[in-house]
Amino acid sequence: MIVTLPFALAAGGGGGGSSRSKPSCTEDTWSCSEWGPCKKDEIQTRTCTLTTDCPGVETAKPSEKESCTYVSQVLSSLKCHNLNTLKERVTCRLGLEENDLNRELKIAYLPEECRTITNKGEREECVLIYSRSQRCWALPIGSERTNCVNQILGITDIKIQKESCANDNACLNSLRKNVYVSIILRLYDLEERAEDLQEQGKITKEQAADIISSIEEKKVEFRKATSKEQRKQIILDAKALWQAFVTKI
Repeated sequence: MIVTLPFALAAGGGGGGSSRSKPSCTEDTWSCSEWGPCKKDEIQTRTCTLTTDCPGVETAKPSEKESCTYVSQVLSSLKCHNLNTLKERVTCRLGLEENDLNRELKIAYLPEECRTITNKGEREECVLIYSRSQRCWALPIGSERTNCVNQILGITDIKIQKESCANDNACLNSLRKNVYVSIILRLYDLEERAEDLQEQGKITKEQAADIISSIEEKKVEFRKATSKEQRKQIILDAKALWQAFVTKI
């Protein structure tokens, strides 16, 4: 028995996959290598190659050059300087042997508060103040340290100095700035005390790192504060942090 198929069915019904159209090409495809190391000019590069050239389309080539932060081999060898967080860096430094710590500070002396300053000139000024004040922390806790810091900042009697500035805004601004710095350094004095306690074995490295990191955060807040009320509250908060720490230990 011969079965005769309809012509359309015999030919595949006219709807087979062979007649489907391919998706249209809308953009070129580029393949890029990984970024190379950051060079001294703070530029890193890569190579991008065209892998699919879409007809009638011009797709811009990806950038093969970008800015970066150069870190020398010497800096990259440091144990603490390049860690990501404040707490990690503080904890790391507290655990260093004296020789390693001295090497770290000699190569990259950058106090945590100064690290947060983006303006290069202001950051260098911040580093200089901390550097000049280091001799004060070797003195006994109390008035001797405070007087040492005030001497470095040129602070004698704030009331008299303010009167002597009269209506000289530049003089008043300079005095105000030095007073603010003296407050920040008094907070830093608390950090030095915590480090002394840790070296004496009276607190753990973790306890020292916690209070030092907390005080550091208050110092940064104080530097960024824009009003007298904000600064006053930050000082009160720092005082409360220290009192809670002392009570706990």
